Parts: sequence; C-alpha cells; structure tokens
Amino acid sequence: MVYSINGYKINNVPEYAITEVENNRFVIVARYVDNKLWFYGCYPEEKAVIVAPQINGWIIKPYEK
Repeated sequence: MVYSINGYKINNVPEYAITEVENNRFVIVARYVDNKLWFYGCYPEEKAVIVAPQINGWIIKPYEK
C-alpha cells in the first residue's frame, strides 16, 4: 500500500504500520531507491534513530500537533 504522510509517499507500507504511526506510537523508517521511498520498518523513535543510519534510511513521522 502507498501511504502519504507529510507530503511524502511511501511504498509497500503494511496496515499495522499505518495504525501505529497514526496513533503516534511509532515512526516509519524508509529507504530512498529509484526516486521513491520504500518502507523498511516501523519502530519507536528511539530505535528508529539507530536503524535509519544503518540502512542510509529516512525517519518519517507525523507532524507534531
């Protein structure tokens, strides 16, 4: 599924990850490949800051309300 968040479109996002992100529990880690963002995982932000640099990925989270 393609998921849009903060103006980004992320490919291959599973339903569970969308629920977790929209409930502000987790953030998405995605990789930029062939001019597209691809889902890598869904993590608490503390873990995402460790995982993202290991895969040269991006951390994408909802805007603060």
